[in-house]
Amino acid sequence: PAFAPQQKIAVLRAYIRVISLPDDQIGIKISREEKLAKLKVAYKGATRADEKKLVLSRLAANRYEDSFKFAIECAETADAAVLEAAYEAVVAHAHDTILRKQFPELAEKGLNIVIEKSSNKDLVERAKTYKGRME
Repeated sequence: PAFAPQQKIAVLRAYIRVISLPDDQIGIKISREEKLAKLKVAYKGATRADEKKLVLSRLAANRYEDSFKFAIECAETADAAVLEAAYEAVVAHAHDTILRKQFPELAEKGLNIVIEKSSNKDLVERAKTYKGRME
């Protein structure tokens, strides 16, 4: 049977939430790479900004180098309706001291984008703080 548009949205939102949970909470063994691949598919398949924002908000639950790269990619290319969520995802990744120290070039690139382009003053201040901790 065909799903109604609202059902498709509800299923996609549930999928995004579940796939980004820690392994012990989903009950399946799945690598960070596989989770990110599935989140990227959900992001690309989402037709509404709300679901794209949800993917971006769940990225940090699975943060590592490639999810950081994806957050930055979205911060550079996303539609205006999704940009602030992408900036938040970048800052959520930069919040992780280990990630910031392991990938300083990624952190600097992402934080510079947020500082230059975000209209959220609090987010910009957080980005400046994390950037300051890198020096």
